[in-house]
Amino acid sequence: MSGSILLDSKPKKVLEERGYGKFIFREEGQKLIIQGQHVIYILHSNEAKIWKLCDGSRKVRDIIEFFVKKYKEYSKKEISREIIEFIRTLKNKGLVE
Repeated sequence: MSGSILLDSKPKKVLEERGYGKFIFREEGQKLIIQGQHVIYILHSNEAKIWKLCDGSRKVRDIIEFFVKKYKEYSKKEISREIIEFIRTLKNKGLVE
C-alpha cells in the first residue's frame, strides 16, 4: 500500500495526463471513461462518483459520509476501507492529487 490517504485530506481530480495534455472524458451509461494519449480508465458508477467528489473542497471523511448515508446496509468501516483504497488507487494512477 503506497501513499497514505488521510481522512482530512482534500483530494482533487487531475484533468491532465502527466506530460501528455488534457484527458478526454465521456460518460456511457453509468460508466465514466477517462482517455489520455497513452491510457484509458473506465470508472463504474460509484467509482465515477468518488472521482467526481474529489474536487479539492471535500475531505475524504466527507466522501465516506456521503456513501455511508447512501448505503446504510454496509458498515462505516467497510465503506471507509473501500473508499480509501480506491482514492489511493486513483492517486497512484495520477487521477487525483
